[in-house]
Amino acid sequence: MPLRPLPVFEMFDRRGRSCGHLQPTVHLPPSLAPPIPGRTYGLLRDMRILAVETVPTTVASSTIGVLLLDQICSWPQVLEPWEQSIIEAAAQKLGLEPSRLDRDLLPIGLTLHLQRAAIHMVGDTLPVLDELLVESALQHGVAVTALEPLGTTATALRDLPLGLQREALMELCEVVLVDPDELLEQLQQLADLATRAAYHAAAPSLLDPLGLGRFAPQLVHDRNPAIAARIADMAEWCCGRVIFAVGAAHLPGPDGLCALLAKHRISVERVRMSGRPVDLMDAWSDRLRHELGRDRPKSMGTRGGAR
Repeated sequence: MPLRPLPVFEMFDRRGRSCGHLQPTVHLPPSLAPPIPGRTYGLLRDMRILAVETVPTTVASSTIGVLLLDQICSWPQVLEPWEQSIIEAAAQKLGLEPSRLDRDLLPIGLTLHLQRAAIHMVGDTLPVLDELLVESALQHGVAVTALEPLGTTATALRDLPLGLQREALMELCEVVLVDPDELLEQLQQLADLATRAAYHAAAPSLLDPLGLGRFAPQLVHDRNPAIAARIADMAEWCCGRVIFAVGAAHLPGPDGLCALLAKHRISVERVRMSGRPVDLMDAWSDRLRHELGRDRPKSMGTRGGAR
């Protein structure tokens, strides 16, 4: 389904001077993500800095390794045998050998692993939207920096209550066994809901469908104060030539970035967009595509313009 393009916001300091732009993103491949406004890509060429949540920017990249490994609380230790059978069946349907699943992963770590496998199974092996922004910035000589230390997201995932991790894993496996395409539809719907929430910063209820609200306290709200402080600090010395690219779910609500930046005396105003959004795959370097062996899927054409 065509998704509404992501909004872009201009930030103003206490004196009313522009001090940067705030670009909501989603951590999904472009085929599942809302398109980026053409305005953002135009701005990017004139920026000094692109600040993303972490470098590398994907949840997949930043959570691989020991941060999600735990022999005591690993998924075989906390799940019943019948639940493990469901997981093994789902892995097999995704083309994974059940006996080769990492048995030290926390339930949420296995959830991320199986989710990536499901996306790969339908042929989408491309990087997520954040990575394409980073690649585009580097092509234009724009410096890239992080708003959070590497591993912050992984730590937040690791600290999710085990019951919640278990729910997420079993829900994913059930969807995979019934209809893997439904998972992609759910991810796309979540991306759309997060985008709509970014447009309406005072409407956090838009994050509740499909259970996203369960994860918001640990994965979004608890991280927002540090992200807002970092944005405010950078905005002060970057002379307006900076774009902050942050997950759309971080923006809305009383605990969202828009509200927290106001406490730092930074106002956020949505930029009215015109023209067509940008398919960042067109801006992605041929060098990387060649090196990674990733050809552009035919289904990934530019989608409809701003609504």
